[in-house]
Amino acid sequence: MHETESTPGQIPPENTAPGASEPDDFGYAGDAFEEAREVLRRFIRRCTQQLLEERRASRPDAARIEELAAGVKAGKADEKVLLADPGQAARITAFYAARLSEWGAE
Repeated sequence: MHETESTPGQIPPENTAPGASEPDDFGYAGDAFEEAREVLRRFIRRCTQQLLEERRASRPDAARIEELAAGVKAGKADEKVLLADPGQAARITAFYAARLSEWGAE
């Protein structure tokens, strides 16, 4: 008889309830959670890129550097909030999507 292989932290298929979705890396499922994670990643990546560019500029703008560094810090803090409370996904997505939109990012 063949044993079903399982990965630590995942439920083998025969023990999965009908209609249940597989958990992701953090044990949270759902499109809203995944969308919030993706928007946060894009926001943090964008802030980090702009921060590096500003620091390398011939005349760096200290206020802009401070603003971008604060953005990275806030994004990382909201990543923790999202993991602790996936119910915050809609708020987080709306906020960071709006910030990206202001910068002309997709």
